[in-house]
Parts: sequence; C-alpha cells; structure tokens
Amino acid sequence: MAYSKREMNLIQDLYSPTTNLEFSQKSIYTSSNKYETTKNFTVNDKIQIPSIEDGHLLDVEVVPDLANTKITNSKIIYSGELNLNFIFSNSNTLNSRNAKVPFEFSVDNTEKSDKINVEADLSVGDTSFEINANGEVDTKVEMEALTKINKNMNINIIDNVEAIEDQNNDTDEDYNSLILYIVQPGDTLWKIAKRFNSTVDELGKMNGIEDVDKIQIGQKIYIPKFNYIRKETTNNEPEQVFV
Repeated sequence: MAYSKREMNLIQDLYSPTTNLEFSQKSIYTSSNKYETTKNFTVNDKIQIPSIEDGHLLDVEVVPDLANTKITNSKIIYSGELNLNFIFSNSNTLNSRNAKVPFEFSVDNTEKSDKINVEADLSVGDTSFEINANGEVDTKVEMEALTKINKNMNINIIDNVEAIEDQNNDTDEDYNSLILYIVQPGDTLWKIAKRFNSTVDELGKMNGIEDVDKIQIGQKIYIPKFNYIRKETTNNEPEQVFV
C-alpha cells in the first residue's frame, strides 16, 4: 500500500479576543511518523535431502513465510521460515523434495515505543545450494526485509464552534492600564494570550519577543488590556492555534 507524507494543521484550541466562543471536541484515531527501513540478512543451514546425492539439482523454489512479530521499546523482532522446494533429476526421474529453514532477524525501533504498527515485506536475493556426498545440502539465502512503521495516536480536535452573547456589558475598563505577568512552569504565549484576552502577536510585539514559541519561566510579560478596543476595531475572526 502506497502512502505520501504530508503535514496537516489540526485545530485543537481556539478563542477570539472580541467574541465569546463555545466549542466541543472530539477524539480521532490516526497514525503519524510513517517511515521505512531496510534490513539485509542471510539464512544459512544444512538440509538433509534423501536421494539427492546422486542426482542433478535443477532448481530450488524459495518462499519466505513470516510467522511472528515482536515489538519492544528498542527492537522489532521477526521470526519465520523459508519454504524450500528442491527439484532434481535422478536416474532419468524428476524428483521434488520440500524442506523448511527457520530464520529470525531484528530492526531498531527508533520510535522507542511498542505502540506502533509495523508491516514487513520480504524478498529473496542471491541463493546458493551445494550438495555434499552424504546428501546434505549447504543452503545460503540472501534476504532483504522492508519494514514500514507508523505510530498510533489519539488526538482531540475542534468539533463545533458557536458564538454566544456577551452578558458582561461593562465598558469602564482603563484602556491605558497594563498587567504585569510572571511566566509560570507550563506557560506558553498562547496560553497567556488566551487567559488575558489578547493575542500572541500583540504580546510578542509589546514585549519584544522575537520567537513567540520560546519564553522563560520567571520572564515578565506586559499585557495591555485590549479587550474593549478590539470590539470596535477587529473583524471578529477568532484566532486559532495549530499543532
């Protein structure tokens, strides 16, 4: 199954400095961080094939069968077996013998979590089969495993948004006053702007913050009281946050 890698903006929170909004959220199940990794490995074994020592080996059909997948926080471990069908001639007679060879290999789990989906595609490369005098066959099969990995996740997104009437009609705010706020652990400029009915851009400009995604605990943030001014000068479009 083919897939493409894309970045998507999903709205998980919103507010408007000029309009009271109510919204609900819903949880969706999705996957992310899809990537592929390739692992080459070799399967070696000695197989006893009756009556093959006096014959001529014509062909060997190799079919890999992946039986088990174990996921840990550090490794993805696969195990299975190779189904081998030996076709050889002996005294003008065409013969066929089946054999199974177990294998196991692992790839690094870069997600460091067992909450992932994995899918492996096995392909057969070069093969070598040497017949010994006692009817034993030295088997060497080069394999390539393509592992596709993606991470499961549940996220909450905005479902319904509704503007509600503002019951507070007080208009005696001091337009020129400021609030001094000290950044606390877990704060972001988005959270501060939402709490004080401002915007990230306004706070960034007011406080000379070049990177609005980086604020420090204990940092002083000056917050102008713009909430009433905005009712007269904005177009009532809600500010949104994307993750």
